[in-house]
Amino acid sequence: MPTAQPPIRRAGYFHFGRRMEAKPVEHLRKALKRESREELAESLLVLPEGFNMVGEYDRASPVSEQVRQDVIGLSEEFGLAMVAGWIRDDSCRLNLAELIDGTALQYCISGKYTLDTGVDYDPVQRFRPRVHRGVGIAALICLDSSPTSDATGHTLAPAYCKWMRDAGQKSVLCIPASLGAVDSRKIMSWWKRQFDVVVLSNCTVTEPSMASARQESGFDEVMVSRKKDNLIGWVSLGA
Repeated sequence: MPTAQPPIRRAGYFHFGRRMEAKPVEHLRKALKRESREELAESLLVLPEGFNMVGEYDRASPVSEQVRQDVIGLSEEFGLAMVAGWIRDDSCRLNLAELIDGTALQYCISGKYTLDTGVDYDPVQRFRPRVHRGVGIAALICLDSSPTSDATGHTLAPAYCKWMRDAGQKSVLCIPASLGAVDSRKIMSWWKRQFDVVVLSNCTVTEPSMASARQESGFDEVMVSRKKDNLIGWVSLGA
């Protein structure tokens, strides 16, 4: 009989500052190895937008399905859940976020609607939050999370957050991002007053990755400030 998965007790980002080195899985594995496996088993980690683009977040960078498969393997190996940003080429090219929990779960949780100037993909209105391991998990990809966005998910997210709160469950908003000119702090400020936990995972050296969790005494927050490195930061979901 399968062992029950532990509830998610913390959430965090993987700040991919060394994206230009084009080794996403290698750098992620190194960062995970520095963490406690016991704590990872109770964790949700958010990866940046287009994590399977080998090199810069740019239309010239190749897309690797193998990166996605390797990340699924890391989730299985270390026992943690992840929300990862992918560029997927199926019948069309889409910019997606996927909730992953090892080989047992790969669930498309969001699709990006707002178009970028640097990467080609078809806009899609997709917002599919899901309760997993005891928390409600939603995702908005990069500019879809901007306070001025007209993406459907941007409109539905506050209602989902309220629904989870009325049900007595925590809500987590994951933002896989590749923000260069947009202020990450403004995005966090907009959403942290609505969701219990907000995690923005970035892959540029011009904007930080950030995580915020509402606690009884205020907000538990962590940020890596535009460092050219690969760092994980966590916040506790609290009681």
